[in-house]
Amino acid sequence: MLEVTQHRLVGAPAEQVWPDIAEGHRFAEWYAFCDVVETPQPGTRVLKGSWGGRQSTVTTEVTAEDPPRRYAWRHVAETLDDQPAPSLAMDTTVEILLQPVDGGTEVTITSRQQAAGWWQALLIRLLGRRQITNMLQQSLTLLAARHTPPG
Repeated sequence: MLEVTQHRLVGAPAEQVWPDIAEGHRFAEWYAFCDVVETPQPGTRVLKGSWGGRQSTVTTEVTAEDPPRRYAWRHVAETLDDQPAPSLAMDTTVEILLQPVDGGTEVTITSRQQAAGWWQALLIRLLGRRQITNMLQQSLTLLAARHTPPG
């Protein structure tokens, strides 16, 4: 299993950060993977963006929503350029935790991929770790900037 975790202090209480996570249109403004979030039904989000320079769509199922502390989902379908994406992972989950700290909220994002086989595990480790780490770091930087006073 590949697990990538990134942390960032956000200068606002968890109650102010939570809507950026729980509301799809706000989520799309900081989560670096996606440009648009659709919610076709409660408990389902469709994240549309790009991955490796290709158009990507990830349909997700919300697996935890505990305001304002925890939000998690699992991938149920993925496409690249409107075609089914290669099945490298048999299970992908993402979890966002918000922990109050002095001066704001520590936000932790963890992405986990359970490889579909040994060669997929190798590809995920070699190619995916850096991309996922960079995407999570960029996301947290964007989220923190949303809660930084101007000036």
